[in-house]
Amino acid sequence: MAFINNILISLKSPSGFWPSIIGAFEKGVGVYFLAIILLTLCIKVILLPFDFLNRKNSRSQMEVMAKMKPELAKLQQKYGNNFSVFNQKRMELYKKYNYNQTSSCLVQFIYMVLSSVVFLTLCASMTTVSTYKVTVQYQDLKTTYANILALNEKESLKPYLQDNDYNISVEFDEDKDGDKIILVECVTKNESKTNFNATFEYIEEFDNSQIVNLINKYTKEKVKQTVEEQDPETSDPGTVSTLATVEVANPDYNKDLNKEALRLTLETYEDTNVSFLWVSNIWKAESPFTNPIFSVKEIKSNLSKYYSKAEKKEEKKYNYEAKIYDAFMPYIDENETNVNGYLLLAFMTIGISIASVKISQIRTKKKNKDEVVNKKQPLSQEDKTAKIIQTVLTFALPCIMGIFAMFTTCIFAIYLITGQLFALATTPLMNLIIDKIKDRQDKKKQEEVYVDYRRK
Repeated sequence: MAFINNILISLKSPSGFWPSIIGAFEKGVGVYFLAIILLTLCIKVILLPFDFLNRKNSRSQMEVMAKMKPELAKLQQKYGNNFSVFNQKRMELYKKYNYNQTSSCLVQFIYMVLSSVVFLTLCASMTTVSTYKVTVQYQDLKTTYANILALNEKESLKPYLQDNDYNISVEFDEDKDGDKIILVECVTKNESKTNFNATFEYIEEFDNSQIVNLINKYTKEKVKQTVEEQDPETSDPGTVSTLATVEVANPDYNKDLNKEALRLTLETYEDTNVSFLWVSNIWKAESPFTNPIFSVKEIKSNLSKYYSKAEKKEEKKYNYEAKIYDAFMPYIDENETNVNGYLLLAFMTIGISIASVKISQIRTKKKNKDEVVNKKQPLSQEDKTAKIIQTVLTFALPCIMGIFAMFTTCIFAIYLITGQLFALATTPLMNLIIDKIKDRQDKKKQEEVYVDYRRK
């Protein structure tokens, strides 16, 4: 089963545009969730000019439409029964006010395409990165557990492991070259005996068959043994005995070393696990329904991506991965929290998104000079439909964002919240700049009108 060993060697980080950029930010910052926040801010700054153009163009078109609205209503009333004539008059009105529907939609379409591509590709990439991180963490746990069990096979330790007068403790350390080493301390309970300390090399790679063999040999207190039994009703020594299976004490089992294997594997999990505030594991969804401890099904699914067809067949036949998982992961699950959050990131995403939309809507109503007049007039069917669509979008889009935050990896939820906060902070600034540009254009037009009047 050496193929498993090859798989461990080929367990490389995901490649591609976004994974490479995420990896670069992680190396630069050192803290993963801070790297995601910084990456989000950089992405939003790059997209900011497109967002600004989209807002500016939408504002201009809305103001023009507000000016045309009374005349459009008259045309609708006058030519409503004759669509061809109404459409011709409407085009003439659009030309009069220099209103271009295609231009308005094109800018918005370009911005939506850019935003959607970034959103979907980044979501997929962050999911891939999270899957890889979980897989690497699990491989570290396997290696830690296997290294401790492998101490049973060290010839220098065997006399102390088989002697009940010694307590065994194990720790990890680094040598002068920075390589990981294993420190073993054998402390005697009998004053007539001496303590024993030893240092061993930390083995970086085990294949799954080796780990399963170690588990089968050294983690079971009792083992099954086949013995011969004679029929108790006869004393004839020539009678053929029968074979029976009984449980006997495992001579290779050491209680202290098994406890140390579980303890150090748990410590490795805690050292390699990445949390964020109340979220226990950022590689999984932030939800009370999500266990931060990865399941055997997840692990087998993740590792199967690195298997060839033949290797998948072998793993299916021997089920090594499940046997290894069951040796130490239940212990970690018992000692760690079973809740990975409380959906707070999802609710924050929805709340901030709705707040951003509402602020923009309130401001738009205040800036619309015809709003007071329109309140006194009954809404047309077209206006009613537009208002319903606007209301639906106000809550539908934030809810969609919330669903993504609820069911995707936590780091993508952090990306969504950071992006929403960025939009909430920059929207007033962009509106202020657009207002200044609009005021300057209006002032320039007034000056041109004044100059033309003076010339006349």
